[in-house]
Amino acid sequence: NGVIFVQDPKQEMTVRNIYFDFGRYSLSAESKEVLNAVSQQLKDNPGLKLKLLGHTDAVGSPQANIQLATSRARSARNYLINKGIRADRMFIKVFGEAAPVAENKTDDGEDLPENRKWNRRVVLALIDDQGEVKTDDAVSGK
Repeated sequence: NGVIFVQDPKQEMTVRNIYFDFGRYSLSAESKEVLNAVSQQLKDNPGLKLKLLGHTDAVGSPQANIQLATSRARSARNYLINKGIRADRMFIKVFGEAAPVAENKTDDGEDLPENRKWNRRVVLALIDDQGEVKTDDAVSGK
């Protein structure tokens, strides 16, 4: 029943996730730590921009999930704005429940709350002027 997530070490610095409690868009202490690191990367690399991709699990209506995913992405963006990152360096795209990384339910319809928690996220991707995700080497100056 479990899902195993393997983090790609090549994207450890340039693509990160922050996670949310069910039905919430407030930032946890862990999320703020990730956002602080992203803020510093953006300050250190003024040519980079940030894509914020908002997601939810599949509980609730698709319309409500789009609104919740939008609120989650805006919370992250607003936190970064308060850290001194200009709004024009950040772009929000919202998926709601449409792009899960884990199954929300089994084929029999049984709820999988341990999986659903991974879908309640905002993906943070550092990008260049062409919208391409940067590699860690480009960000770290290697």
